[in-house]
Amino acid sequence: MNLVTAALLLLGVPAAAITTGAVVHTTARAAARDQRATRHTVPAVLLEDAPSAVPGASGTGDRFPVKVRWGTPGGTDRTGTAKAAADSPRGSTTAVWVGPSGQQASAPMSSGQVASLTAVAVTAGGVLAIALLVTVRGLIRRATDRRRMAEWEQEWSQVGSTWGRHPA
Repeated sequence: MNLVTAALLLLGVPAAAITTGAVVHTTARAAARDQRATRHTVPAVLLEDAPSAVPGASGTGDRFPVKVRWGTPGGTDRTGTAKAAADSPRGSTTAVWVGPSGQQASAPMSSGQVASLTAVAVTAGGVLAIALLVTVRGLIRRATDRRRMAEWEQEWSQVGSTWGRHPA
């Protein structure tokens, strides 16, 4: 049983991890491709002033969520929240990601996000395969131990009745 467990650890766990990673990578790449095809940015007008930059912070990349308004392809206005540069005044513009009908959407997944999802999936696939292997091995061991104990009990009951007697 130890040899089978070792073989499964060396071959099965990596296979499960790689397979899980490949499936997630393919799915995430397709989703990112679909998102890039259906989402785009549009200019949005700030409905409020963006907060000031925090003193002592990095300074150059401070962006804050503010209420904004943008137009849809159908000509209606939508409102939502988007990040704008620090100190941006009301009435200035920032970019908002939108879907096909003009509804606000998140930015398409980047290749880095796809890679991160893949790495998490590989790790999770490996960990789950190990957990499954350990669980199945434990259940098999428990069942064989019970069977051995039952056999031992049966043999002991046969020997125990004659134990200590001397043949006449």
